[in-house]
Amino acid sequence: MQGSVSSALRGQLDDIVRLCTKIESAVREADWEVAGTLLSRRHLLLETVFADAPASAAEAQELQTVAEQVMAFDRELMPMAETARGEAAEEMKKLRRGREAASAYQQNSS
Repeated sequence: MQGSVSSALRGQLDDIVRLCTKIESAVREADWEVAGTLLSRRHLLLETVFADAPASAAEAQELQTVAEQVMAFDRELMPMAETARGEAAEEMKKLRRGREAASAYQQNSS
């Protein structure tokens, strides 16, 4: 089945799957800028590969397989990203409270 898929399409599909792995790593490391950039790249690739009708049944099957992988990946990643985002927001609150406390102390000790 894979032999009927063009090498260009195969490369793009492989890139999409690789980007999913890189996105997951960026999210685990809370590197939101990198995660956003990678998500944009993946989105563009997905638009490209799904822009035209598949040339064969093999291509249709490969597109379906990758689409299912991306959807499963996104279902797993979203809770992880939400948790990490919540943790980052909590850290920001703690930092802000610490700065406010330090500022209040400095104003009252003068």
